[in-house]
Amino acid sequence: MPIEKRAKIFSPFDALKGFNEAIASKEIIYESRRNLSEEDLQALDQKLNILRSLTINGKTARANRVSVEITYFSPIEDSDTDEPQGRYLTAHGILWKADLFTRKIIFEDDTVIPMDDIIAIDSPVLDIS
Repeated sequence: MPIEKRAKIFSPFDALKGFNEAIASKEIIYESRRNLSEEDLQALDQKLNILRSLTINGKTARANRVSVEITYFSPIEDSDTDEPQGRYLTAHGILWKADLFTRKIIFEDDTVIPMDDIIAIDSPVLDIS
């Protein structure tokens, strides 16, 4: 038997496509959504207003090139509990738009984060104590 055909005999066979990915997704530990205090919500709102002013339009956003790090809650789709479950993720990048009307943050790489899911914003341009 030629070596090329013999190698195919030993190739892995996945009888249940997607099964390993489904099992791996169940190994992720999810947590409940944290509630922010009134002071934290006000500080976050001030930061969002500053970011909005720095990215009011495309020309301003390109000129300022605001680098941000945003920590946000990402809910899971198939939660069996009444309380929202998910995990906290952090996105890094250049901010393209902070739209207060649609309540979304848009990064230069087209990542979209709902403002209601954000718990922390860090950027060199934000100097709020």
